[in-house]
Amino acid sequence: MKSSKSIPCRQNSAPEVRRVRVLIDTATSWGRSIIAGIHRYQRSRPRWRVLLEARGAGELLRSADLSGCEGVIARIASERLNENLHARGLPVVNVSGIRLRNDFFPRIHTDLAAGARMAVSYFRERGFEHFAYFSPMNRPFVRDQQEAFGREVVEQGGICTPSGAHGFEHLPGWLERQPKPLALFTWNAAGAQMALQACQDAGLRVPEEVAILSGTDDDLLCELSHIPISGIQVSGEEIGYESAALLERLMDGVRAPRKPALISPVRIVSRLSTQILAVSDPALVRALEFIRERAFAPLSVDAVARHAGLSRRVLERRFAGLLKRTPALQIRHVRIAKAEELLTKTNLTIPEVAEASGFGSPEYLAFVFRETGRPSPLQYRRSHQPA
Repeated sequence: MKSSKSIPCRQNSAPEVRRVRVLIDTATSWGRSIIAGIHRYQRSRPRWRVLLEARGAGELLRSADLSGCEGVIARIASERLNENLHARGLPVVNVSGIRLRNDFFPRIHTDLAAGARMAVSYFRERGFEHFAYFSPMNRPFVRDQQEAFGREVVEQGGICTPSGAHGFEHLPGWLERQPKPLALFTWNAAGAQMALQACQDAGLRVPEEVAILSGTDDDLLCELSHIPISGIQVSGEEIGYESAALLERLMDGVRAPRKPALISPVRIVSRLSTQILAVSDPALVRALEFIRERAFAPLSVDAVARHAGLSRRVLERRFAGLLKRTPALQIRHVRIAKAEELLTKTNLTIPEVAEASGFGSPEYLAFVFRETGRPSPLQYRRSHQPA
C-alpha cells in the first residue's frame, strides 16, 4: 500500500455513456467553482454523465455509489478516502493541495507559492513592512504556504514574524505583541474570521492596526463579516476544467502524470479588511492614491510627481526604497489588476477592457500581458470566466 505508482487504467473501449463521480464539497465557493469548471467541460462532452451530491467538506467520506463509474474527481483530504478510492482501482484526479502519506493519484490544485507571492506584493504596494501568518491548523500543506509567504516577504524587503499561534486562545495576545501596522495573511476565510474576532477582543483596529487577507475568497464568509474580508480568488473553475480533461485522458488509458499541476490564483478581491495605506511618508501616500484614482486615464510619472510635490527623481527614489518598483511599474500594476477584474467580472469586449483599464488599445494590453508572463487577454477570460 506504500507504492506511489499510478493506478493502471482500464483499456476497454469507451462506453457509450461515461459516468463520472464528483466527490467535492458543495458548501464553499471554492468547491462550487471547481464543480462549475467540471460542468463546463461536461457541456463539450455529450457522453459524460456527472454524478454529484450536495455535501459538506466533512461528508465526503460518506459512502458513495461508484458502481458503473468510469472515473472520479475528488477532494482527497484524508487517508481514509485516499485508501478507499485506491482500493476501487478507478482512474481518479485529486483536486486537493493536501499532501498525504501516499500520493496514489495525480493532483491539480492551487499554486500556494504564487498565492503567497500575490499576497506579499499586494501588502507591499500598500506600504506594509511587518508581516505575519496565521492558521488554526498546523498541517503540512499549511506550513508549505506559510514558508512560501515568509520567503517572499524577505525577498520583497519586509519583516516576517514567525507564527506563534495556531489556535484562537492565544491569538489576541499574540497579535497584540506584533509590531504595527501589521499585514496578516491567513490560510482561509475561517482563519481570517478568527483573526478578526481576536483583533476585536484585543482592542486592535482593522485595518488601521492589523490588515487581514484570506488565502481564499469565500464570498459568503468574507462578505458577511462585520468587517468584510479581502481574499485571494483562486482559479477553481480552471482547476475543475483541467481536472475533467485529465480524467478523460486517464479513462482513455493515458498514464498519469507524476508531478502535480499547479494553477495560479486569479486576483485579490479587495474589501475593507485591507483598505489602508501603511505609509508614513505623506508625499508617497499622495502619489499612491493619485495613481489608484487616475491610472485608468492617460497618466505620466511627471504628473504623479507634481501631485506629490516631489521631483521625478526623488519620487522614483522613494518608490524604489519602499515598494521596490518604479512609479511607472506601479501605474502598470494597477492597470493590469483592473484589466483582470474586467475580464473576469464583465462582458466588455477586449478593446473596451483595454480602454477602461488605461491601456488604450487591445494590442498594447496583449503586449503587457505577454511581457508579464500572462496568457493573452482572451485566453485569460476563457480560463477564469464561465463559458
